[in-house]
Amino acid sequence: SSSAASDVYKRQMLYLTLVQYKNEESRELILNTLDNAKEFTLEYHSEYIWFALTKYPDEVYEGLKENIKIPDWKKSEFEYQLKEKKDR
Repeated sequence: SSSAASDVYKRQMLYLTLVQYKNEESRELILNTLDNAKEFTLEYHSEYIWFALTKYPDEVYEGLKENIKIPDWKKSEFEYQLKEKKDR
């Protein structure tokens, strides 16, 4: 449904915005999400966070991305999306 698509977009934007703060508070919020998300929601939160950290890396987030478990094919897909947007 369009509501579900809207929710996905909002979550993606939340993490893309959050990582741009590049401070200890944003790191703690990300860690809290990764530590406390239920199994069925952890998968997509992990994917959105990994994407955001890839797009907006910063030393304050060092070590986070490496500990996020998402499939290699999904990482490749995200990296391709980021490259495509950069090339435009």
